[in-house]
Amino acid sequence: MKKFLHLFLFCLIASFAGAQSGSFVLGIEGSVPAGEGGCDAACFAAGICSPVASGNTSATTVSNSISVPADSYVDFTIVTQTCNTSTHGLDGGDDLYLNGTLIVDGASNTPVNYADCAVSGSAPAVFEISLTANRRDETVLVSYTIGAIGDAPAGCATPLPVQITRFSAQAETDAIVLEWATASEIKSAHFVIEKSLDGMEFDAIGQVEGQGNSVNEHEYTFEDNNPTEGNNYYRLKQVDEDGSFTYSMVQKVNYSSKYSTITIAPTAAKNEIELQFSQKVSANTIVSVYNIFGQKVAETEINRGELAKRLGISNLKAGQYFVQMIDGNRPVTARFMKVN
Repeated sequence: MKKFLHLFLFCLIASFAGAQSGSFVLGIEGSVPAGEGGCDAACFAAGICSPVASGNTSATTVSNSISVPADSYVDFTIVTQTCNTSTHGLDGGDDLYLNGTLIVDGASNTPVNYADCAVSGSAPAVFEISLTANRRDETVLVSYTIGAIGDAPAGCATPLPVQITRFSAQAETDAIVLEWATASEIKSAHFVIEKSLDGMEFDAIGQVEGQGNSVNEHEYTFEDNNPTEGNNYYRLKQVDEDGSFTYSMVQKVNYSSKYSTITIAPTAAKNEIELQFSQKVSANTIVSVYNIFGQKVAETEINRGELAKRLGISNLKAGQYFVQMIDGNRPVTARFMKVN
């Protein structure tokens, strides 16, 4: 069913004492029948959403930005638009980002009440705000004031520590390549690259040193040389010199290797297992079985074009074993447990 993005934008721009103020709303909308939740009468009356569509959609990201001239400051707030206290706020999977950095991680209708102030320095700056949400009543109101740096409020003398302007992940032949860029960095120690297979639990897979203090744009690259067949999720953990850290937006990549991968079914068996290949084997090859000491204990031949092969294991001792196949000069491995 067709879904579309709807960005509510209200520009209330006025000048006073040399400053400029404005606001905009970020939210989503879907084109499915009414009555499925997400926009009740109170929300509709408040102008937060329209009942022509359901509240539930697939997770969608909408963005808008605040452009700040050189030698200026921006003072802004981001708050939840409240119309129904039982449903407003960000749920699990809903996130709010500032310049690619996670600032609110939604969970059980988490209300948003964020405030910040930053200066642009000697060059113009762009502050991008992004909302990822899957319900139509999950909207936030962004209000801001831009003025000369000399008029900045107290505590607004330092730019945001690291401005990540771009973060992408792209599947290559044998790897997934991550690229990101920063507009400026203040006391930036390093970036930890984290990976997940389900988008929930992340583990560190590498680290790239930051620039410390810099007002120039810098580009970074990292390669994951062990991508997993299927979905791979990545995020950056930017760590400052004082140990504080923030997270970037999550990038999802669906990886499909040109080589076969092995799946073993069942993973724990007594008499027989089936070796299942993700794609047809490119040439005749041998699959070898090794015990935990690296000793070869069995092998079987796989013919070119096969997608599966049964292997008897009744003569093996109970314990863990590894299966290895060479496909296109690339080793492919999997593991199983022999039980009695």
